[in-house]
Parts: sequence; structure tokens; C-alpha cells
Amino acid sequence: MGFIQALKAIRLISKLEGGSVRERSDTMHKIASLGPDAVKPLIRALKNEDLRVVHESINALGLIGHESALEHLAPFTKDYDENISKAAKRAIQRIMNNSGKPHFEKDKTIH
Repeated sequence: MGFIQALKAIRLISKLEGGSVRERSDTMHKIASLGPDAVKPLIRALKNEDLRVVHESINALGLIGHESALEHLAPFTKDYDENISKAAKRAIQRIMNNSGKPHFEKDKTIH
């Protein structure tokens, strides 16, 4: 199941490069709903040149709430783009407060 979910995440992440703000937000929520299986593809997406992809990937990681994302989000808190840095700070806060929706248990492993 983890492999299939990761493939779905990769396919959805590719859709973050286009579309309206609403479409990208909807896609981000679909990715987040995949849970911990989407974390690794989202972390890879943080290296994307398209800031829209980076921004929505940060948001999805915050919603998933998996602690493994923290070290990858931390550098973005000092990003030159204010929207990226604010999103990273919110995502980290959400993970630290365990208030992400949907929330997944901290100890679940990533497949």
C-alpha cells in the first residue's frame, strides 16, 4: 500500500505546477490525505524550482504532521520568499503542536 500511495503523491505533486490557487490547494489537501506515505515525495518536492510547488509541499507536510519533516522544513523558515518562510514556520508549529488535520501518530513509520 505504501508504494502505491507514494506513486499517487508523486503524480499529484506534478499537478502543483499549474492551475489556479484553488486547484493547487485542493491538490495539496489530496496529497496530505495520503498520510505518511506522501512524506518522502513531498520532501523531494521541496527542491523544486517552482515556488508554488515548494509552498504547497510545505503546507502538505504540515498537515500530515510527521516529525521526520521537521529537519527538512527548518531551512525554509529563513527563505528569502516571505510566503515560503511563513508557510514553513506554520508547518513546523503544526507538527510540534500535533494539531495537523489529518493528524497521524508520531511513531508511524514511513514506507
